[in-house]
Amino acid sequence: SNTIKAGARSGQATVEIRIEGPPQKCNVLSAKSYDASELNLTINCPEDGNSTITVYKVEYRIAGISDWTSQQTFNASNLQHYTVIGLKAYTRYELRATAANKYGYEIGDVAFSAVVTVTTAQGFPGPP
Repeated sequence: SNTIKAGARSGQATVEIRIEGPPQKCNVLSAKSYDASELNLTINCPEDGNSTITVYKVEYRIAGISDWTSQQTFNASNLQHYTVIGLKAYTRYELRATAANKYGYEIGDVAFSAVVTVTTAQGFPGPP
């Protein structure tokens, strides 16, 4: 917790100081593919920096061979379900997530969750 409490004797008031800042590192709790062009993620950011999370950002790429692509979504919940769309069928992707509040994002790669690797579902063949 980022809260400091201090008290005094002789009936004086207790002072509570809340330290606020960007959210701490998020976790990708699950990443699954139910569709050949989509990945469904569950993201949890347990430490919100004592300020409501306003933005989640998911980054994804084809595993090890392309630059990160970012997608942002807005939600005030600390548990976020998110779908990445427009992906290639039966392809390995790497994903990571982060969150921001009114203080922004944590700086650098430390802001992101650990990278999770998942393969999209195999697509159905097209018409003959």
